[in-house]
Amino acid sequence: WNASSNGSTFEMELANDGHFVWTFTKDGKPQTLKGAYAVNKDTLALEPDAGGTMLAQVSFVNPDEFLFTMVGSDPKQPGLDFKK
Repeated sequence: WNASSNGSTFEMELANDGHFVWTFTKDGKPQTLKGAYAVNKDTLALEPDAGGTMLAQVSFVNPDEFLFTMVGSDPKQPGLDFKK
């Protein structure tokens, strides 16, 4: 899954075994998080191995596209539009 926003790119791999890899690239400098994920209805929880939790609301536009909005973020922010 890939998305972009404000000159940054995001790549998210969600494996069937419940593990994820999230790569954020800004100014050509990638940062990668790995860990476990879980889905409950329209909420995606990402728990990086480094600690903490990222919670997002996801809504599928179609099987190859979904909108990703961080829980608690500014409602005026559009979130990320991930596509395969």
